[in-house]
Amino acid sequence: MSHLREVNWARGVVCDNPISTVSTLLNFPTLGNPEERLNADLKQEIGKRVLLRTKAGLREAANEHMAMLERTPERVIGYFQDRRVRYAA
Repeated sequence: MSHLREVNWARGVVCDNPISTVSTLLNFPTLGNPEERLNADLKQEIGKRVLLRTKAGLREAANEHMAMLERTPERVIGYFQDRRVRYAA
């Protein structure tokens, strides 16, 4: 694999070792960000609601879920209860 060159986007450098690129990306704390928690929640709900994935169906499901979040602030507060996200509260 030495002939492959991978770009390590996290550091903006080119490296010859694809393993270092993967390990750098895996170290990024995705669920430590409240926005990522919202995205994960939204994707999970859209997956439950939309059986036939059309652009209109996805948009409608996303809008319905975001409207539900506006009506239930306790669910949004729940995104900040984990110890990894409390820094943002």
